[in-house]
Amino acid sequence: MSTRIRRTLILAPAYLAAAGAALCFAIPPGYAAIAQPSAGIAVAALWLWGAELWPGVLLGAFAANAAGAWLRGAFGAAPILLAAWIGVGATVQALAAAALARRATGGREPLSEERLLFRFMMAAGPLAGLIASVWGTAGMLFFGRIAPPQALYTWATWWVGDAIGVVFAAPLILLWSGRGPAGARRGKAAVSAVMFATLAVAVAIHSYTLRGEQNLARERAQHRLDRAALALRARLDANLEAVRGLAALFESVPGVDHSEFAAYARAALRLHPELLALDWRPHAPAAAAGENPPIRFAEPSVAARRSGVVVLRVPARAPGSSRLSGYAEGLLDIDAAAQNLPVAGAAAKFRVSISTFGGDLGGAAQGARAFIEAAGARWSIEPASAGDARPLGGEVQSWLVLGRVLVLMSLASWIALTLHGRARRITALVEFKTTELREQERRVMRAQRMESVGRLAGGVAHEFNNILMAASGLAQIVLASLGPEHPSSADVEGIVAALRRAGSLVSQLLTYSRRREALMRPTDLEALVAGMGKMLGAALGRRVALELRTGGAPAWIVADAGQVEQVLLNLCFNARDAVAGKGTVRVSLREETLERGRGDALLPVTSGRYWVMEVADDGPGIPEAERSRLLEPFFTTKPFGEGTGLGLAVVSGIVRQHGGGLDISTAPPKGALVSVYWPACPPPETSAAPIGAADAPRGSERILIVDDEPMVRSTLERILSGFGYETLSASGGEEGVRALSAAPEVRAVVLDLVMPGMDGLETYDRMKALRPDLQVLFLSGFAPLELTQEIRRRGAPFLGKPAEPAALARALRSTLDGGPA
Repeated sequence: MSTRIRRTLILAPAYLAAAGAALCFAIPPGYAAIAQPSAGIAVAALWLWGAELWPGVLLGAFAANAAGAWLRGAFGAAPILLAAWIGVGATVQALAAAALARRATGGREPLSEERLLFRFMMAAGPLAGLIASVWGTAGMLFFGRIAPPQALYTWATWWVGDAIGVVFAAPLILLWSGRGPAGARRGKAAVSAVMFATLAVAVAIHSYTLRGEQNLARERAQHRLDRAALALRARLDANLEAVRGLAALFESVPGVDHSEFAAYARAALRLHPELLALDWRPHAPAAAAGENPPIRFAEPSVAARRSGVVVLRVPARAPGSSRLSGYAEGLLDIDAAAQNLPVAGAAAKFRVSISTFGGDLGGAAQGARAFIEAAGARWSIEPASAGDARPLGGEVQSWLVLGRVLVLMSLASWIALTLHGRARRITALVEFKTTELREQERRVMRAQRMESVGRLAGGVAHEFNNILMAASGLAQIVLASLGPEHPSSADVEGIVAALRRAGSLVSQLLTYSRRREALMRPTDLEALVAGMGKMLGAALGRRVALELRTGGAPAWIVADAGQVEQVLLNLCFNARDAVAGKGTVRVSLREETLERGRGDALLPVTSGRYWVMEVADDGPGIPEAERSRLLEPFFTTKPFGEGTGLGLAVVSGIVRQHGGGLDISTAPPKGALVSVYWPACPPPETSAAPIGAADAPRGSERILIVDDEPMVRSTLERILSGFGYETLSASGGEEGVRALSAAPEVRAVVLDLVMPGMDGLETYDRMKALRPDLQVLFLSGFAPLELTQEIRRRGAPFLGKPAEPAALARALRSTLDGGPA
C-alpha cells in the first residue's frame, strides 16, 4: 500500500469522527456547527502531506453528512445528494485554505513566528472558510433543508464553525507533528489544554445563547398562536352563527320557499367568505317528540378533509313543534378561515385541523401549537410553515455571540501558541547562547593551541633555519670549490637542492602558523604546481590517483609562494577526504579572461585576466543547501571529529588577500570542483636569468657579524670572505656593541634578530646611537610579524635564513650602497 493511500485512509475516518462529534452540537437542521475541527484537520493534512490527499477530505465530509442525515431519519436521494454537495465544498475549501496559507506564509513554518502564525490562521480560517459555508448554505436552500429566512444565520454559523475549527485544530496538529517549534511534551500538552478549554467555553457560550433564543422564539410563537386562536375562534363562531341563522329561518317560517332560502344563503355567503355553501337537509324519519339533539360537527368525506373543507351542521325543529325537521349545513373552508389572521399588528397564515379527526399534524416551528373549542369541536392551530415563525438567529445577541466566539477562539489560539513559541525560543536562545559560549571556549582553546603551535613552530624554525643556513652555505662553498667538472659536484648540488626544499618547508610552516609576513613577489604558478607533484602524490596516499594538467607554459602571478602552496595542499586534502581515500584528484591550470566578472561565485571575481587553478574529485559532491556556508569558519561537511572547518576558510582568506576569487561547483554524485582565480601579471624582466654566486656583487669593506650560533657565524664569515669582505664576528648583542666601539672601520653589520640577552632590535638601537651612519642588515631564521613591522619602521633591510650566498651578497651590497635589500 502506497504512502498516499495509507494517509488518505487515515484522514477520511479522522475527518468523519471530528465532523460527527461537531454535528452533535449543530443548529437545526443539523448541518452547521459552531466549531468544526474537521476543517482544521483537513487543512493541516493537506499542509503537511500535500494536496494529493483531497480524496480523504471528500470521503470524510460525505460520510459525516450522510450519516447525520440518516440519524435524523432523513432518507432518500436528496440527503445523499446534499451530503455529496457539502463534501465537494469542504474539499475545495481545504485545498484553497492550504494554498492560501502557503502563499501567506511564503511556505515557511507558521509556528516559527507570530506574524506567520497570524497569517496562517487568517488565510486558512476566516478567509477560506467562506467557501464551504456559502456552498453548503446554497445546497441546503436548493434541497429545501432550510427556509430562506434561516439561510443567513445558517451561513454565519457554518462560516464561524469552520474558521474556529481551523484556528483550533490546524495549529495543534502542526504543533504535535513536530513541524512547529521544538518543545517538551509538557509544554505542548499545556498549550493543548488551554485551547481545548477555550473551545469548550466558546461552545458553551454559543449553546447557552442559542438555547435562550430558542426559548424566546418558542414563547413568541406561542403568543402569536394564542392571539391567532382567539381571532380564529371568532371567525368560526361567526360562520357557525350564519348556519344557525339558516336553522332559525326554517324553525320560524313554515314552508320556507326556495327564493327565501336563496336570499338568505347569498347574504350569508357574502358576509362569510370562508363558507363555501349553505344547505338545508330535511330530517327523515322525523325525530321523536321531545328530542333535543346538540349542534354536531358533520364529518366530511376523506377527500374533503384532505382539501381542508369541513361541514357545520345545526339541527332545526318544525315551527310550533318539538320535532326535528332537518339540519342547516354550512360547508366551511378552514384553510381560508386560517388565512390573514391579525396577529401582533400583521397578517399571518396558520394551519388548522380538528383534533378529533386530524390528530397532531407535526412540523410546527419550535413545537408551538394552540387549541380552541369552537363549532362543537376541538380545533388545533399551528404555523402554516417554519417561515411564519421568527427565524433562528434573528436576534442581535446571536450575531454578537458568533462574532465574540470567533474572536475569542482566534485570540486564545494565537496567544497560547505565541507564548509557547516564545518560551521555546527563549529556551532555544539560552541553549544557543550556552552552545555558543562552549563553541567560543573551544575556539579560544583552539586559538591558544594554534598560538602555541605557532610559537613552537617559530622556535623550531629559528633553530632549524640556523642549521640549514650553515649546511647550505658550507655545501655551496664546497660546490664552488669543486667546480662544475668535478665528479662529486652533482652530489653536492643535490644536497643544496634538498636543503633549499627543507627551507621552503620551514617557510610554509611559518606561513601556516601565521608567524611570517606574506612575501608578495612574481611567482610562476605552473612551476610551483608542477614542483609540488611528488609531494602531493605522497600526501594523498597510494589509493588516490593524482592527475596534474598544467600546460607547461609559465603562469605568472604576484603571490606568496608558500601561501599558494598551502592553498593547493588544503584543497587536495579536502578532495582526498571527499573520495574517502580511494578515487581520483585532478589538479589543472588554465588561463581565463573575464569580461564582466563573476558575482555569483562564493568569493566574487572582478573582470580581468586570471590563472585558474582547479582541484576536482569524483566524490559524492556537496549539497546545494550547504554550498553558501562552505567558506564559513568552523563549518564542515565531514563527520564529527574529522574536520576543523578551517581549511576552506584559510583558503578564502589567502585568496582574498591576493585579490583573487573562489568558486565551488558541484552536482552530486559527480564530485566537487574548486576553482581558484589568481590575478595574472606580466612576466618579470629578470626571471629567466637567476644570478649565481659567480655573478654576485663583491666588496672589500669590513663587516661585523653578530649571531649567537657559532656554526652560523663561521659560515657567514667564510661566505663573505669569499666575496672579498673583511669580517669581524661577535656572539651576542653586548659583545657586538663592544666590538663596534673598538672597530670604527666597520662599515656594516650583519645582525641576527633573535638572540638571548640583548636581542637584535635593542642591539640595533645601541649601535645606531654609537654610529648613526652605520648600515645594518638583519638576518634571522625566524621573524615574527610584530618584529618584522618594527624592522620596517626603523628602515632597515631584512633577509631570512637560510640565505643563498648570492642573495646574501646582493643584500649586503645594496645595504652598503644605501639601497633596498
